[in-house]
Amino acid sequence: MNQNFPFERPASPQIALELFTLPIEEINLVLVDGPTVDAAEPFIAGCERCDQDAEISFDYLLDELTGSDPSRTEYLMYRVARCPRCQAEVTEKTLIIPE
Repeated sequence: MNQNFPFERPASPQIALELFTLPIEEINLVLVDGPTVDAAEPFIAGCERCDQDAEISFDYLLDELTGSDPSRTEYLMYRVARCPRCQAEVTEKTLIIPE
């Protein structure tokens, strides 16, 4: 066994899922309507397609607009948003640069 590894057993993807996955009953699913997508688009300065420095997930922006708890919320968008710089599709998990 590798002496630099601090755990007694090798890590597995299943262990990571158990640590970072909420039970389905505790997830807040927010349906994002067209007007909310429209309200979010002006806050996008760029996306992962047109700017390699994009590092904020679009759902963080949605957290701010909806006031939802980021640790318990997942979004389902009525339609994709568009990056104003390159017109690429922006989904809930697309990395962006906020305005």
